Amino acid sequence: MLREFEKIVDTNSNGIDAAALKAVAARLRERQFIFKESRALGRTYDILVSQQDYFEDLFAAFGDEFFVDNHFGYCGIIPKANRPGLNQLETIFLLILAKMHDMECRKARSENGRSQPSEAILLDEYCLATGRAKPKPRDTKSALDRLRKAGVIELGKVNELSEMQEITILPSIMRVVSANYLTALSAFTDSPASDDDQDEDKSETEAEDSQ
Repeated sequence: MLREFEKIVDTNSNGIDAAALKAVAARLRERQFIFKESRALGRTYDILVSQQDYFEDLFAAFGDEFFVDNHFGYCGIIPKANRPGLNQLETIFLLILAKMHDMECRKARSENGRSQPSEAILLDEYCLATGRAKPKPRDTKSALDRLRKAGVIELGKVNELSEMQEITILPSIMRVVSANYLTALSAFTDSPASDDDQDEDKSETEAEDSQ
């Protein structure tokens, strides 16, 4: 791996020095997902893709999987070990958003792997899935912001009707939920929890806190 690192750095034509290569790896580790269309991270994406073999070996050494999704234009890592878990509300939102995204894709309502279902549906689905009242606006905002940092959604302007930020669900959401996410979601139906429990309960989801 060190030899491959030196080979990349010594190839003057690629314009990648040692500092840039290290910075790219650190940025991916921090964010988990890097999208091609990101203005601030376009160069990072280009380096990750052009040196895919190197980064596959690098992250494999830590037991993580590095992947490139050329179809939807993003790359990322799936960690072997979870970083700080999501609390219960964040986990339920993640699973519901995955369900909503899957439904939108099946109805051909996605573009480049992204979907934009009504943000108000999220809270309706939460009530249906859990049998609980809608979370407080403050808790909802906090949970969605955490998922934004995890790199599975983007948040837009506030919709005056719903008083919530518009949500864009990214294709990366299907990388961080297991295939049986609907089963996981149904498990919350019979497990009511207080607001305090939601703050303290940490799930074993694979989603990471990526800035």
